[in-house]
Amino acid sequence: AEIGGLLMSGYCRLSDTLCSIEDLFKSRGNHDAANVLNEMKESINSSNTFSETLSKFPKIFSPAFIAVMKGGELEGSLNKSFVLCKEMILEEYRIAGMFQ
Repeated sequence: AEIGGLLMSGYCRLSDTLCSIEDLFKSRGNHDAANVLNEMKESINSSNTFSETLSKFPKIFSPAFIAVMKGGELEGSLNKSFVLCKEMILEEYRIAGMFQ
């Protein structure tokens, strides 16, 4: 949801936001996540859509997540898609926790 808010504010582009998150992961020693974000940033800067970029990482992003983002791109409401995906992820964690 925070990413959605940043994009909605008009203060940054998606690739700038990914770059900032990448720097955060690097500073915390999570280089695997930083490498994925760098690849995503390069893909977006190469004129791929966000959903196309996400689909390059099927072990990280589910088909449902990608479909919601693609819908947001088509409707011009990517910020709302981020909020919806956040809710989906939280619900998945809640359900998974019920079975542990």
